[in-house]
Amino acid sequence: FQIRDDILDVVSTADTLGKPIGSDAENGKATFASILGVEAAEALVLSETAKAQAAIEGKFEKIGFFTSLAARLSQRTY
Repeated sequence: FQIRDDILDVVSTADTLGKPIGSDAENGKATFASILGVEAAEALVLSETAKAQAAIEGKFEKIGFFTSLAARLSQRTY
């Protein structure tokens, strides 16, 4: 979630997010996007999401909701 949030602070719009964007950079915050770059941060979101989904495989009977939630959060645009 945090990695996607950092990316959206760089690439989204205030209208889409419903809050000011670019505040992390203005405040000199170190974020995944500022340290890795947006493209590498995007790859990290996908990698960490896949790891999270794999971590619950076989541990619970009904994981569809959780894997679906993880996928949606990894692709969120707002």
